[in-house]
Amino acid sequence: MSGATPASLRVAVVGGGPAGSFFALYALKYAALAGRDLAITLYEGKDFRQFGQAGCNMCAGIIPASVLSQFGGLGLTVPPELILSRISTYSLHTSAGSLDATQPDPRAEIVSVYRGAGPRYGHPPGLVSFDELLLEQAVARGARLRRGFVQAVRRGPMVEVESGGESERYDLVVLASGVNGHSLCLGGFAYRPPPAGAMCQTELYLGQDEVQRRLGGSVHIFLPPDCIATYGILIPKGPFVTVSLLRARSQMRSLRQFLALEEVRAVLGAQARPACGCLPSISVGLATSIADEGFVAVGDASATRLYKNGIGSALATAQRAAWTAVYRGCTRDDFETHYLPLCRGIDRDNRIGRLLFLEVPALKRFGVMPRAHYRLATSAQHHQGASELHARILWGMFTGAYSYRDLLRMATSPALLSRLALAFGSSLLRPKECLPSGRC
Repeated sequence: MSGATPASLRVAVVGGGPAGSFFALYALKYAALAGRDLAITLYEGKDFRQFGQAGCNMCAGIIPASVLSQFGGLGLTVPPELILSRISTYSLHTSAGSLDATQPDPRAEIVSVYRGAGPRYGHPPGLVSFDELLLEQAVARGARLRRGFVQAVRRGPMVEVESGGESERYDLVVLASGVNGHSLCLGGFAYRPPPAGAMCQTELYLGQDEVQRRLGGSVHIFLPPDCIATYGILIPKGPFVTVSLLRARSQMRSLRQFLALEEVRAVLGAQARPACGCLPSISVGLATSIADEGFVAVGDASATRLYKNGIGSALATAQRAAWTAVYRGCTRDDFETHYLPLCRGIDRDNRIGRLLFLEVPALKRFGVMPRAHYRLATSAQHHQGASELHARILWGMFTGAYSYRDLLRMATSPALLSRLALAFGSSLLRPKECLPSGRC
């Protein structure tokens, strides 16, 4: 835009969650730097200040600290009360024992937050909603907020947005409503949402002291029978524990079956009380026709990291789309040149992730797999390098702290492969030999 006459730009953002708020924050920042006149309207029907379902954004709420560190570039600060728990350990429960992965370096730190205001009861005073914090900051910096859902977006010389019986025209519409958003009609656009998988979630109330005693700063991952779910996660959040099941087979029935498992009850105890529950969808692929004339999708509505760190993907896609709109333009060619490569890169990395996650069913079905991994994980005193790399891979697989490409590179390290092969051999030749934990 250097040397050009500043042009006005009218933008509508459909969805006021992280992806929409990040887009607004970055677009306002770039427009100010470029000297462009930007008018941006955020459409959001939910009130993230409300407790329970009214303010819930149906997310487990695990965020890498590396994402929060990028707030500084937007001039934002992270209130201490936003962070409910700092995760120091991931414990993967297998038939051979628990594989524990501790935080490998400060850049890989993980925190837990509430996307909305939290469950309807038992919440501590001063609880901060992550989504509301971002939305309030976008509005404070000049975005206009319209409380209401969008019914339709129609293509034309200017894109028309219909909400609450009223229509407005814009130069650009940004779809940031994710895969759980209110349904809307996209007239004249070829966009199709990404494929989605099923999840099941609930919040259990234990009390601050009991959560600290039982879980502390640890996230627990279980591999339940396939008839229940692919895997289940327990996440500490202040006085609550968030329970998430990936690919739950029978929705809430699967949740009850999961919570009844002996190994899960051993962690939670018998005093946990359900506070709420939901059945969110999760994006597992790339959307179709992400960009068009005067239209672009960001966050979960476009491309997101497989199974984890959706907030990081929302930030990355929103930032790049905002940069493109302000500095390059709002045509399909502009977004295809400057924005879509990022989305395709996320999709390529996810393909590697799917390959890595093939080990989950193997860990369930073949006893030699968890025994071999357990031997390697507990042999740090003899093979420190391989054990540390093994722990780093586990941490990255379940936190999103590293790209799947980096994890594959770690997993194919000659040092790790040789030690893992020896562990497999020992587990096959001496399957009844007791492991260091006393398990056989």
